[in-house]
Amino acid sequence: MSGRTANRLKAENVAFTIGETESHKGHPLIVNFGYDPKTGRLVEVAFCEAGKCGHGLHLLLAELGIKTSRALQGRDPETGAALS
Repeated sequence: MSGRTANRLKAENVAFTIGETESHKGHPLIVNFGYDPKTGRLVEVAFCEAGKCGHGLHLLLAELGIKTSRALQGRDPETGAALS
């Protein structure tokens, strides 16, 4: 047994550095893309940064991930309600 949950999404992680300059090392950012295991469609996006939780960028990325994932699933990005 692999320990992996049966309904877990297939995922891909992409790492970036934002705001990097010659004098500033920038901020690491990881974007996780989750795919429906049956259709292969992108259904979830999560933005993760290696900063301290509760800081502005962390909160912005968390909210962006939630709204993007809702939209990909055909739900209202603001409320999460199903769209007709």
